[in-house]
Amino acid sequence: MYQNTIEFARSIAKPIVTFDLEHTGGAGQNRAITDFGAMLVTPDGDVSSYASLVKPPAGVSFNEYVCGLTGIYPETVAAAPGWEKVLEEFVLPNRGALWVGFNSRTCDMPLVRKESSRVGHELELFSQFDLMRVGNLEGGLAKRLAQLVPDFDTSGAHRGLKDALMTLELFEAQFPLLTALEVKHQLAPPPPAPRAPRKRLSGELLAGAGKRKLDVSLFLVAPGTVRTGQPWSDDEIIWACRQYRGTRTSNNAKTIKEISVLNGRSAYGVACALHKQGVISAEDRDQYKGT
Repeated sequence: MYQNTIEFARSIAKPIVTFDLEHTGGAGQNRAITDFGAMLVTPDGDVSSYASLVKPPAGVSFNEYVCGLTGIYPETVAAAPGWEKVLEEFVLPNRGALWVGFNSRTCDMPLVRKESSRVGHELELFSQFDLMRVGNLEGGLAKRLAQLVPDFDTSGAHRGLKDALMTLELFEAQFPLLTALEVKHQLAPPPPAPRAPRKRLSGELLAGAGKRKLDVSLFLVAPGTVRTGQPWSDDEIIWACRQYRGTRTSNNAKTIKEISVLNGRSAYGVACALHKQGVISAEDRDQYKGT
């Protein structure tokens, strides 16, 4: 099964991930992932799947039309994990793969990068292959797949894992029909996008000597409260850095895990925030993956 995909994975010496996601609708910060699905094909011929619902950050609204399309409502994801879990379990371990999607260059992958940045991890540019941009077929994913694999059941579309499976089926069927030039253009790395310098707060504020008074009521929570996936405010970043370093007048520094209990984050989320401000090294940050 998927012999064309397996042979291509061998030729490029890397796994192939076909993926899809669903989101809340809206734009900008009001668009967040609600469902993520992927199929993983290795050069050795192993085929596996991954799927997870995703709870958006607090305050993100759901578009009614999109909810009707996907069947995902606020109550559907109320008990789901935040994006950090998907990032740690699947995205980061497979960042060296070729990521294949449908309209993924302009829709899915930018949202993956935005959500990852929101929880403190700046993803490098992944190797990508966008099936919407190749071949002579017209229409959406289901329509194109029906032209090449008419017996495939496309019911259940607009959910992450089903669309990821449909993407794999389309890639398998369409790949032999593509020209070498089309494949070459898809595999060519895009020019790096211009990025503003990573924002760092002043050392004076982080160390605690600044006069800024922090509103800790916005992020200090009762034990057991989970805030994973919510955006970090400047006040929370300053507070976390001060807690980790301790003040200049006392030696009361807290550990990353102690900080995570106080602000309801995962230990890895706190470590990412500290690393982004240059407080800890990447090696120190990565010790907390999965925590």
